[in-house]
Amino acid sequence: MLRISTKVDYAIIMLRELALHAAAKTPVSLRSIARDNHLPYAYTMRIATDLRKSGLIDSFEGQNGGFVLVRKPKNISITHITNAVERKKKLVRCLNDHNRCTLRSHCSMTPHWLIIQSRLNRMLADITLADFI
Repeated sequence: MLRISTKVDYAIIMLRELALHAAAKTPVSLRSIARDNHLPYAYTMRIATDLRKSGLIDSFEGQNGGFVLVRKPKNISITHITNAVERKKKLVRCLNDHNRCTLRSHCSMTPHWLIIQSRLNRMLADITLADFI
């Protein structure tokens, strides 16, 4: 069965929270997002760093600091989120690093996995953060 990683799941939860507060135009503290959604704060901090580096969120320091979305929810796809927080994004291990696969020279499955990966990529690109609101 295909699985969304915990990291991607938490990233979507965090971004959804920021989207729900976007109308207020004030930063949302990561501590409150973690608390309200029962997420581990230290882990959400690492995810927030990845999301900020990828340009999906921005951060503000100080007493009223926190995080805000940089784009509208309809312009943030699941692909954007996955690319921001995951290193290995392929359906099967060999597609992440085909050169390390011991079956590379005679694998009959790679063409099929590539087709499925392509379809999955298109589907995830069509689903946006707005779909979660």
